[in-house]
Amino acid sequence: MIERVYLKNWKSHHESELEFSGGVNALVGEMGSGKSSVLEAICFALYGTTPALQSRTVKLDDIIRRVPSPASEAVVEVDFVYGEDTYTVRREVEREKGTTTSEFRKEGELVTAPQTGEVTEEVEKVLGIDYDLFARAIYSEQNELDYFLNLRAGERKEKIDELLNLDRFETARSSLVTVANRLENRRKEREADLQELEEEMDEDDFKELEKGVEELENRVGELEDEREDVMEELEIRKEEFKELEEKKEEFKEMKERRTALQTRVETLEERIEELGGAAGKYGGGTREELEKKREELEGELETLEGYEEELSESEKDLEVMEERREELREEREELKEKLERLEELEELEKELEKREERLEAVRSERDRARERLEQVEEVLEQLSGASDSCPTCGQKLTEEHRVEVLEEARDDRAELKEKLEELGEEESELEEEVREMEEERDDLVQLRESKERLEDIEKSIEEIENDIEEEREQIKEMKERFSEERMEEIEEELERLEAAEEIAGLVEEKDERTEELEELDEELEDSGFDEERLESVREKVGELEKREEVLENKIEDQEEILQERKKRLEEYREKKEKIDDYRERVEDYREKEELLEELKRGLEKTQTELRERFVSSVNEVMSEVWEKIYPYGDYQRIRLNAQEDYLLELRDAEGNWISVEGQVSGGERHSSALTLRIALSMVLSPSWQVLILDEPTHNLDSTAIEDLADTLRTRVSEIVDQLFLITHEERLETAATASLYNLSKKEAASGLTEVEPVAVE
Repeated sequence: MIERVYLKNWKSHHESELEFSGGVNALVGEMGSGKSSVLEAICFALYGTTPALQSRTVKLDDIIRRVPSPASEAVVEVDFVYGEDTYTVRREVEREKGTTTSEFRKEGELVTAPQTGEVTEEVEKVLGIDYDLFARAIYSEQNELDYFLNLRAGERKEKIDELLNLDRFETARSSLVTVANRLENRRKEREADLQELEEEMDEDDFKELEKGVEELENRVGELEDEREDVMEELEIRKEEFKELEEKKEEFKEMKERRTALQTRVETLEERIEELGGAAGKYGGGTREELEKKREELEGELETLEGYEEELSESEKDLEVMEERREELREEREELKEKLERLEELEELEKELEKREERLEAVRSERDRARERLEQVEEVLEQLSGASDSCPTCGQKLTEEHRVEVLEEARDDRAELKEKLEELGEEESELEEEVREMEEERDDLVQLRESKERLEDIEKSIEEIENDIEEEREQIKEMKERFSEERMEEIEEELERLEAAEEIAGLVEEKDERTEELEELDEELEDSGFDEERLESVREKVGELEKREEVLENKIEDQEEILQERKKRLEEYREKKEKIDDYRERVEDYREKEELLEELKRGLEKTQTELRERFVSSVNEVMSEVWEKIYPYGDYQRIRLNAQEDYLLELRDAEGNWISVEGQVSGGERHSSALTLRIALSMVLSPSWQVLILDEPTHNLDSTAIEDLADTLRTRVSEIVDQLFLITHEERLETAATASLYNLSKKEAASGLTEVEPVAVE
């Protein structure tokens, strides 16, 4: 049963909390006071939707409170007991975002969150009731207690079948008929195809074709064997030809190498003769002697080159020192000229002080003139207004006096502006003169530092002249050690040594090449190359290649014929396989058609049996409930007649069954509808005995309302565990046995629902 409902910003509820228990729980209030909103909240908390949301008559944003000012989110929380455990389901809805959070807890511990679908699945798993069953069997929407009675005959059967999920059997049977028709059409198509293929088949032609293919395959095999023999012999001849060709190539290369070696030896001899004169006295020396002599000469040459490099560096250093000395002499002359101006500094500082004092006086005078101008402007402003006293003398202000003071003030203002302009020009001129004099003074101050710099320069000039003298002496000594003539002699000696070394290398190479030439002559004599054998093998290779080509063409021709016949044979075989396949398919389609027909009959039988069982269960429960709901003797029993399209009937004292529709009073009809509602709830939801009735007094007179209150209070409480009654009818307050709440909108301007608990008598 449901124990607690908490609402925050849910429709007209700002923040409401209601507690319930077993028995009849009543919510009483005027139309629009927010009663039905509580039940909609229970439905939404459990299943994440409501009948209004399902039918799209409202949107999720519509359940969020809008008055007196729109809220951004709504919260609904429901505690319910099932078995021995207490469960809590909570959902939050944000404007323009939908359901943002859903939680399901068992004994306070979180089971699942935050996905709304997962929470709904957990609720359905615990209760064993889905939304459709809850909305039809437990939750009676406003004025729809007699929902099933108001449906048309065919529609009633359809809706109850949907409630029981029996409509799925009808859908399945319809689908089976469609599938069976498709199978029949396919079977007929395959039977027509089968007949056409059987007419096309010629068994004699098929056997003759198989024999011809076998003969051709044998002939092609013989030709391929012959070609294989030719190819083996051709491979042997080609290998021999290749070896002979390689020998020919080697023989040719050796002859070319011999020619090249002979040419190289002759070239070396010519070069040795050419270099004989250039080598001079070193012409007959060995490599070791020549290398030793070259090392001696190169060492001496390196020493002389070192002297030459040092001499060049010293001359450069001397040149740099002389240039530096000239730079210092020029700087010394410049400093001497500048030092002559130091006498002007004292006179300049005095003149600068006078200019600064005058500049300060001009600035003070400008400030006083500005203040005076502001006073004059203030006077003019006061005179232009409606002042009765003179701003300068304080006397009563006449029109004549006003004009006189105005003229004086305007004259003063003009004079002051002119004076300010003159002072501004003088200030600018003085500032420029002060800036120029300060720059000149700074330059002269720097000259004081030039005295020390002059002394340093004099000292540097003296030092650098000493260095120049020393460098000149050193250069003189180097020139005495260095001899350019000796360097030229050494270079000539090295050229002769180079020629001699080249001659020695050439002689060695000539000896090596001569030895190689002799070895190559022996190889040529022993090569054994036969030109006639090469030509004979070449002719044999050509004959074999032609024979292979002839055999290849014959094989291709026979293969082409064979492939064409194989193709025809394959077509015959495919037709034969297709015939067998079509026969199997036709038989398979027949078996499936029979199976579908049997399944269709089974579905129909099952649907009928389930409907009969349901009606039997409902009628059995209604018989027990009817005795408690309607304790009068004029109608003793109630039943749901499935043979008459679920017609609800009452049996009178004489044993006649009378339709509830249009043949009984409003109170009897209402009791019948209530009995059906309770029975549906007990049969479809046996484990959760909760029933919700929203405005069940529709079309009831005063007597019927009083009877309904008494029935709910004294009888229904004994049948179901918990019943929720939503009504605007105050006379139904007496039906409450558990909790009673009065809902109202006392402050119409705010539009908010107020919930007041009322003591149950």
